[in-house]
Amino acid sequence: MNPRRAAIVAQARDFIRVGRNDDALAAVEPLIKLDPRNPELLSLAARAHNAAARHPQAIALATRSLAALEHPEALMARGDSLRAEGRTDWATWSDRSPHFLEAQHVRQYGHFAEHLGCPIYIQHATTPETYREILDLRGRGVTVHAQTGPHWLEFGKEEHNAWRINVPLRSRENNPNIWKALADDVINAVGSDHVTPFGDSDYDSCYNDNIWELKTGFTSRVEMLLPVLLEGVYQEKISLTRMIEVACETPAKIFGLYPKKGAIEVGSDADLVLVDLDKTVRVDNSQLLTRTGWTALEGHTMHGWNVATFLRGKQMSRWEDGAPAPEFIGDADGEYLRRVPGRQLVDVNLPEGS
Repeated sequence: MNPRRAAIVAQARDFIRVGRNDDALAAVEPLIKLDPRNPELLSLAARAHNAAARHPQAIALATRSLAALEHPEALMARGDSLRAEGRTDWATWSDRSPHFLEAQHVRQYGHFAEHLGCPIYIQHATTPETYREILDLRGRGVTVHAQTGPHWLEFGKEEHNAWRINVPLRSRENNPNIWKALADDVINAVGSDHVTPFGDSDYDSCYNDNIWELKTGFTSRVEMLLPVLLEGVYQEKISLTRMIEVACETPAKIFGLYPKKGAIEVGSDADLVLVDLDKTVRVDNSQLLTRTGWTALEGHTMHGWNVATFLRGKQMSRWEDGAPAPEFIGDADGEYLRRVPGRQLVDVNLPEGS
């Protein structure tokens, strides 16, 4: 945080402390316009509205800050403490965000959801403490969807290429908890985001031994999703049917795209992935189709791999027997799909005579 912004944030906190809530808002709102997703700024504005008994505004701002399950002020304090200890190893990033910080955010936003009578979608659910909060909310009648990603399923914080991300990677000992939550329907969706750093995005430009200098986020998380889940099927952590539910069917239902997406039905989009369950792949950067050209999964051996993909019936990629890597053979012809969370079914255009 630059010194000027730090001073404004400190002043806003002081204003809230003495009841000058409108002055606090006047201080932070220009910063929010410049950085509209910053959780610390949104949290301060929400606190000011809440202190002034403007609860709907407070809830709206607090909900906007749910980008990842962490507490920004606690993270900064914990990070300062670890820096003072001289920690620079990569596991530091995980140690600055204990399990309870993730769980408390679920409890906080779950309370909002229960009060407002609305569903809630929990991103990056990675700890047993979080799963207990999710089950408690569901037991109270709150509709809670929970998602995790392949990197939390595959990596432990102490390992090579266990990159700096938010929510952080957890310990290797915690990984079975995530797989079990996925199998038991505590987590009901798996997704990812594709992070390509601004500026130079090759591996050497992103990498640093010092965690505080390492670039946040890493590329190829989308390409990682299916291989990691197929490895889970191979190791019998989840069934193939369950993999399809959490990666295809349920996400489409959550976001109101089913059965246009997430199903193989008459009238559904023919989005298909052909998988060779017997294909063993040692991941190499030369196999990638991404702009950055590297993956944190390099060197991992995966069992099961997709050998062809189809978008609305048109083949987009293939990995032929004997070929060293997959190839992209389609065109960039994606379509915008309006998501309507809560919609039970989306209309599909059936062929004439069907």
